[in-house]
Amino acid sequence: MNWTARLQNIKPFYDGPSQKTRVYTYTTASQYGSTVTVKQVACADEVAALKAEKEAQFGRDNRHSHIYECLGWEREANPAGGFFVYIFSVPMPQSLMDEVMERARVAQYFTEEELWRYYNQMLEAFSFLQDLGIAHRDIKPANMLLDPQGQIKVCDFGFAKQINILAGGPSTLLMTLVYSAPALRNARLRGDRPDLDHNVFKSDVFSLGMTLAHLSVLTLPQKIGELPELQKFIDSELNKLTSRYSERWVNKLRLMLRVEEDQRPDFITLKEPYADDEYLGPLQCEEEVQNPLTLTVRCGLQQVRVSRTQVDEVPCMISLKGIAQDPNVRSYSMDLMCVIDQSGSMAGSLINLVKASLIGLLGKLGDRDRVSIVGFNNTAERKCPLIRCTGEGKARLQAIIQSLTCSGGTSIARGFLMGLEVLKRRLSPNQAVSLLLFSDGQNNSDGDPIVPCTSALQKCSLPKFSVNTFGYGSELESKLLEALPSISNGQFHHITANEQIEQAFALTVCSATSVVARQLNVSLRLLPSKVPCDITKIYAKEAGNMFVLPDLHANEQKELVFLLKPHYIDLVKQVNNPVVEVNLNYEDNEGTESCQNVNCGVKFVKWEGSAAVPEDTEVYRHWFRVRGADYLRAAREFANDGRFSEADDILCRGIEALRAGSCAQIPLVQSVLHDMIKARDLVQSDTTWKRGGDPHFASISYSHFSQSATALTLQYVSSQQAAHLPAILERRDSVSSV
Repeated sequence: MNWTARLQNIKPFYDGPSQKTRVYTYTTASQYGSTVTVKQVACADEVAALKAEKEAQFGRDNRHSHIYECLGWEREANPAGGFFVYIFSVPMPQSLMDEVMERARVAQYFTEEELWRYYNQMLEAFSFLQDLGIAHRDIKPANMLLDPQGQIKVCDFGFAKQINILAGGPSTLLMTLVYSAPALRNARLRGDRPDLDHNVFKSDVFSLGMTLAHLSVLTLPQKIGELPELQKFIDSELNKLTSRYSERWVNKLRLMLRVEEDQRPDFITLKEPYADDEYLGPLQCEEEVQNPLTLTVRCGLQQVRVSRTQVDEVPCMISLKGIAQDPNVRSYSMDLMCVIDQSGSMAGSLINLVKASLIGLLGKLGDRDRVSIVGFNNTAERKCPLIRCTGEGKARLQAIIQSLTCSGGTSIARGFLMGLEVLKRRLSPNQAVSLLLFSDGQNNSDGDPIVPCTSALQKCSLPKFSVNTFGYGSELESKLLEALPSISNGQFHHITANEQIEQAFALTVCSATSVVARQLNVSLRLLPSKVPCDITKIYAKEAGNMFVLPDLHANEQKELVFLLKPHYIDLVKQVNNPVVEVNLNYEDNEGTESCQNVNCGVKFVKWEGSAAVPEDTEVYRHWFRVRGADYLRAAREFANDGRFSEADDILCRGIEALRAGSCAQIPLVQSVLHDMIKARDLVQSDTTWKRGGDPHFASISYSHFSQSATALTLQYVSSQQAAHLPAILERRDSVSSV
């Protein structure tokens, strides 16, 4: 007698329509092993028998550590008609549903550790199947078996199907209703055809979420599909779990149980380490901007005098103006990655200042903005996914911020690189993105962070991206905090007092959400002229023959200054001709490279008499602005070399030069003078310099060069920023009137 016939002598056959399958354990030695489980399937016809054999084939051909292994199958005619298909496999003590029912009986919840273990094992199995294009289509606790070691084994491939997702996901409506995705459940309730236009793997993810929710609560509502506000109900039920399980676990369930399919990942995406970011929904379309900026250039003198013995060295000014836009309208929403130094050196007042900074920041953000937090000391940890700044989201973020504590060493590189990685792995990126780094800069782990951080940033290709750094404390080490924004069109802020916090963050948010042009480079080329000229000075942030600018925003204007000096020649009559070509290259918000060119024309006249030539006040006031920034930069270099008397001397000479100039009483020049006078206090000795001199000089000199507003230089607040910050506008006006 063959093996299956012997089994048939032990148990009765198919008893009728209500009992089509039986499961037995057979312990007599056989070709399949000493102990096997046999699933006996009664099939009415050839089609049903082929379906049962296909189920067995799925388990045999797709071997995985968390998929129930089929050892083989046999078919035999049923004397009552049709066939029996016997599917042989390794015995399993129980299903996960058995475990759930037992736990519910004694009111013993699964631990979070157990839930994560089951989740990870199921995800491994289903992502493996998705890689093969196989959808299970009936995920529930009863189809998760537990081996003697408590490991998950996915079983029952009766509804499984090879899927061509590009051609649309075929569906079955013979699912277990309570675990099925809303689209399938509603189709069944309406009696629709099963060939729904949907992503079958995302439907399976919802079923996995319902399975894990069942494990978390031990019961499930049976009429969940009839609820009119299903997402609201699900979210409400999940919120109740936070008293028993971590926010991380509940967020994972939230992700899988999104009612709208486009907000739900498939299994491959779910394996991504940062797949739990809150979904944004469809992004708003940005209005197309044909000409995001205008470029002009002008000479500072109405006429430039030349002779064999005397010439006018004249400042010239290039103006870039962003397109006009309603200042009350933000161009787009943003993702903010806050990377926070939690090392021992930040303990006490500094971390409290950071907390105040972050909570103030949240007040500036809208419902579509998202925030994630990474904390670091000598290790790094993501504190939360990207959370939307709704009322509930802000409350969650505030709780995380308030829980921050400080200890251990400092590896800025670990925190910064993790923050970059989180942003690069976003599943639904926002329209703008900024990384905010908060630190005192005192790195003492993993070596110098500048090389790995700047290298990673230079390779980063995130669109509409900037890095803004916030340095805290009088002992701030600012070298890295200055370097990162300079690479990514961001801003370095030196925070020394509470009143600077709101200003710094408001400026950051408003700037990041109104950019109209990026990667701006302005180069100069001398043209052949009847009066040859030289460009003797370019007042740029970095030494060189071009201007490299941060982002340009709507309603913002940047003025760039260079000095033009004609050659000594005997000019017979006046000459009008272009002498310098200005070339601008930039990227618009779509990443399209663009360029503009304009010439600087000059009127040359013979030097006669001693009468002054009329000046262009607009050009000259910006010339004095950048001259002040240049003096600050030079003084900083002397002070960093310990040459404090020379640093003070150069500041004194700069102050005298600005006071003696034609624009000394103009508010912009007055504000630069004010900063230079205050800066003298920090270069009196090594002691005063160590009270934050280096970062202070770095911040204000950069701001005066680039006309970028910080809490220390509010005179450069744009109308776009001021529209959202009336208090800052008042402060700007008071600073400008110094």
